[in-house]
Amino acid sequence: MGRIIVTTCGTSLLESSCWQLSDDEQKTYQFSLISELKNRKADKNEIYAKKAQWTSWINGFMNTTNGTDLLAQKFNEYFWNNNNLIDLPAELASLRAIQLYFDKVLKNSLTGEDKIVLLHSTAFNQNNEGPFCAEVIKNITYNLLPTQLEKKEIPNLNPLDRINFENGLRGMENYVRDLISESTNRLFLNLTAGYKAFAIQLAGLAAKYLGVTIFYLYEETDCDQLTTIKFKEEQGQFRSEVHITSMSSLV
Repeated sequence: MGRIIVTTCGTSLLESSCWQLSDDEQKTYQFSLISELKNRKADKNEIYAKKAQWTSWINGFMNTTNGTDLLAQKFNEYFWNNNNLIDLPAELASLRAIQLYFDKVLKNSLTGEDKIVLLHSTAFNQNNEGPFCAEVIKNITYNLLPTQLEKKEIPNLNPLDRINFENGLRGMENYVRDLISESTNRLFLNLTAGYKAFAIQLAGLAAKYLGVTIFYLYEETDCDQLTTIKFKEEQGQFRSEVHITSMSSLV
């Protein structure tokens, strides 16, 4: 049986800079890569402004028929193949880091037997960002990894609606708990992206079920540090086993 990598999804795709632009688009928008801005130590205001340009451009696809397919076709695989993780959405950056981890550290590469499950929110208040971003991530990942892919939409994940948001978090927890009960030692939780409440709740769940591994890619380190956490029982006490892998050491 293959491994299952549950990946929480957010909307970092809207600020990513991993796209293949036409000459006209580049002249019109004068985009900058996030990695280039970081390398020359641009101030935060400039980085926010440049990310806003990407967001404006990507929003144009959100309001277009077949926009998810059209944007996925714009993805530039150079950034994945050359491990420019900082230019990728958090979901793709972490999946690339996890792929390298399985390849180089565990020596047990991902295959068609493995599955990636993308957990994402439903649309709410005419806001379709969550489903849109998850669909684009899925369409791109089909061409990058040999694994099976599945999207799981979690209803009621609207933080502006307190009661329903609580119900949504419970629904997410119940879904993941069912996965754990079926495949504890084959389940991995990639908690890099999405609402922070996802990471808190699912990490707490993993602590209750020994054998589940958590992945977290630190964007604050320019996506260089991948943390793995696994909870163990030793002499009647529970403790966490934490390892940090530098991505630059694997390429």
